[in-house]
Amino acid sequence: LFESINDVVKASVTHPKSPIVQENACGAFWALSTVSDHMALSVASSGAIECIIEAMNEFPGLLSLQDDACSTLVVLVAEEENFEAIGTERGFDAIINCLGQYASNMAISE
Repeated sequence: LFESINDVVKASVTHPKSPIVQENACGAFWALSTVSDHMALSVASSGAIECIIEAMNEFPGLLSLQDDACSTLVVLVAEEENFEAIGTERGFDAIINCLGQYASNMAISE
């Protein structure tokens, strides 16, 4: 699974303007980050945080991307090691923007 994380990061970095690649990448990051605490730390240290935030900023209108991205960042921020990285990369701004845009959507608001 650890190699999968790097493959997803590589795809995200290689295709930053592809909504489908970014949507799938955010979904994969979420799925991988929920496997275990160790996997969440691996996702965070792989460069995924930067990829997620860039995707959120690039495609604010893609609900499923925003949902998976927010969910992943919430999982990752639970680990103290990731809190600063998410803040440094303007991840909290991205989460707040997403929540504001999709305030009426129950899936995102939860």
